[in-house]
Amino acid sequence: MGCEPLIQDIDTFIDRLREQHSDISFAVNLNSGATPLQNLGLLPTLCGWFDIPCFPNSSDVLMIGERKDVAKNLASNLFQTPSEIDFTSDEEWPILAKPIDMGNSRGVNLLSSADQLNALLKKIDPQSMMFEQFIPGTDVTIPVYWNSIQSRYVVASAVLYEPVNNDVKWIYTHDLKLDPTIRIERKIVPIDKTTQDAIIKYATKIQIQSLARIDFRYRSDLIHKTPKMLHFDDLYFIELNTLPTLRKGVNFLEVIEDHILAVNWDDAQYFKKNIDPSIRALSFLLFHSAISFEAHTQRRLRPDKKIAG
Repeated sequence: MGCEPLIQDIDTFIDRLREQHSDISFAVNLNSGATPLQNLGLLPTLCGWFDIPCFPNSSDVLMIGERKDVAKNLASNLFQTPSEIDFTSDEEWPILAKPIDMGNSRGVNLLSSADQLNALLKKIDPQSMMFEQFIPGTDVTIPVYWNSIQSRYVVASAVLYEPVNNDVKWIYTHDLKLDPTIRIERKIVPIDKTTQDAIIKYATKIQIQSLARIDFRYRSDLIHKTPKMLHFDDLYFIELNTLPTLRKGVNFLEVIEDHILAVNWDDAQYFKKNIDPSIRALSFLLFHSAISFEAHTQRRLRPDKKIAG
């Protein structure tokens, strides 16, 4: 591409922008969703000030994803969503409590009684939390990305997270993710066209620039039988992740990889034949993102330009 890649921390990046901001053409945000949202928008915000495209999404799209209440509100006319708990009437337990601005399932609690709720309220600011109807079943995540060659959003298959103990009253909390003794089966399952169309409308509505994943709850009284296809009426929107983890072995990339192998686009065929499988999906996404951003900004990467990460 005629570019020099740079790996920089945010302070070095700021210094470079201050000294010679014109030599950066494209930035890759390497932050993660395991910290409060105020950190996540720093790089794309700086890039926005200097008109530098930033992968995977701009700061406003990133903040929609990291503010669970905002993402849910924008999704409410396209998907089923869990009901809000206002505590004005007798509640059906359990209920779900989660922070509005934390990623990686940190701070998520499944509350089974009023006593558990009161104990939690003594520790946290209620205004920082969402309280929702609990949907029995299991967790689902669905990738969506922008195909710059075809100028359209593409929705891949879903990843279904099934607890081995078949418990429908469970949530995939941060602690469970870190516990090596907890067995979760991850299965790739196709989704129906109604769900695909709704995801495309949502991606268009919030203007996802390159990729994201949408998390749902699949309502089911039984988990031991994996569905052959996920249907719209069984899915409840949970949250949007506009900065998904991209590394070898992560389900998001594995689903994109399966999707690439199932299509016949010319660029997909190239990646099948010439790129190592361990990096194929990530290369595919970066390839489309660079082209998309380039078309959006009407700029050309020149030999003196650099890509920062």
